[in-house]
Amino acid sequence: MDNQPQNKRPSKISLYINIALAVVLVGLMIWTLIPAPKVAVKNISISILDESAVEIKFISSKDYKSNLVADILKENKSVMQLGYTESSYGMLITSAMGKDDNYDWGAGTGYAWAFEVNFQQAAVGVSAYRVKDGDVIVLRYVDASYWGY
Repeated sequence: MDNQPQNKRPSKISLYINIALAVVLVGLMIWTLIPAPKVAVKNISISILDESAVEIKFISSKDYKSNLVADILKENKSVMQLGYTESSYGMLITSAMGKDDNYDWGAGTGYAWAFEVNFQQAAVGVSAYRVKDGDVIVLRYVDASYWGY
């Protein structure tokens, strides 16, 4: 018997399997890079409350192109007289309806804009929250007691 190494060529089947795996892997890589589609939602309302919890602006239900609260607020920016900044935390409301965020976090004084959904404090910010049909987006002008300070 000859102990010399033999040149084995891959079979056509293993070649086809390798090509199929490469195609699947490339497809998965491309799929992960495509952003999730924005889902249109209906019947979303916006309520803006002053420091006395009096509603100073109400935008009645309508259909929106996106279910992301930040996008919905931007779509209503002029009607709400909305001011905001973008930060590493996402969109931060700086003013609405002529009322500026003047909260001093060090002193615990002044007012800031809080975000709620259906009149309940949201666990995430406006850049992360995705509303559902029928939700009410609430911007509430609050002092330190809102956060328990």
